[in-house]
Amino acid sequence: MFQKLFKYEALAVGRVMVPVWLGALVLATLSGGAMQLQNLPPFSGTPFLVILWTVVAPLSVLSLLAVIAVCIAANIQRFYTLLGVRGYLYFCLPVNPWQQLAAKWAVAMVSSAISVPVLLLCSWLMGGDWRLMLVGGDGAAIRLDLTWQGVGSTAYTILLAALAVSFVYLYFYLCIGIGAHWPQHRLAASVIVYFVLSFILQVLLLLGLVVPGVYLYNMLDYEYTAFALVTDAQRTKWTIRNTLLIASPGLLLAAANGILWAVNLRLIGKKLNLA
Repeated sequence: MFQKLFKYEALAVGRVMVPVWLGALVLATLSGGAMQLQNLPPFSGTPFLVILWTVVAPLSVLSLLAVIAVCIAANIQRFYTLLGVRGYLYFCLPVNPWQQLAAKWAVAMVSSAISVPVLLLCSWLMGGDWRLMLVGGDGAAIRLDLTWQGVGSTAYTILLAALAVSFVYLYFYLCIGIGAHWPQHRLAASVIVYFVLSFILQVLLLLGLVVPGVYLYNMLDYEYTAFALVTDAQRTKWTIRNTLLIASPGLLLAAANGILWAVNLRLIGKKLNLA
């Protein structure tokens, strides 16, 4: 049943996102093409190209913002319908709460993952050197760091980005789930919950960063001056500790995602009586 839910959600979100992706690519191609042609002597200063680039360039930038905004809004709207106008339909389906949540979360993550290369491609079309692709023009070669350290750093960065995106969606789901338990004005209640929880999280985040930040600054300042004077065992201890410090954001995001998942699952089961 999860596969059917995922396919249904993917089609619903795809009907919204595919035109947005294609529109952004078309505008980026027109903007970048007009700029590239102006750099060629036969077309330099052509009034039509100048006007085209002047009109399309701002639209292409707005289209990049539209991809991000529409992707988030479309996926959040799908979850809102779960506890809203289409709740009765989902209530009749023979599925578990985790399947409902997992289908919408998975589609949100997949659509966000597709949006990233679309945004990168649009950015390159708008400002990159097309000669590298068309005629093999001169340009800086792309250098890939294929060492274990480079691959690990890249993988960890991608993992952090994925966890952060997941946290954003689950956080919005939480606000909607809490607001859905109000008897009336659920949308307004969800917005109020969002701002209240965001304020609390910002205060906690600030307090959680200031104290460790001051401690780490003093500690690192001391370690850089004393690193050459300590033993190998002490250096190994510092290396392990620094590794844990680097891994801590990922561990915190993973824990936060787990907590939000559990709370959202509880809210869905309570609202739809599926548990």
